[in-house]
Amino acid sequence: MTSSMSPRIALREIALYERPVAFVRPFRFGAVSVTAAPQAFVRVLMEVEG
Repeated sequence: MTSSMSPRIALREIALYERPVAFVRPFRFGAVSVTAAPQAFVRVLMEVEG
């Protein structure tokens, strides 16, 4: 029986960004119209052993 191990991962950097986004055409949820929303981004720098 062969044992398999998962590779080791090291997180080197995590960056979070957010920006407001206005919609070209609003859309509706029942009686509510949504015209803009925040957009989120995550950037991760990681190192995989091997």
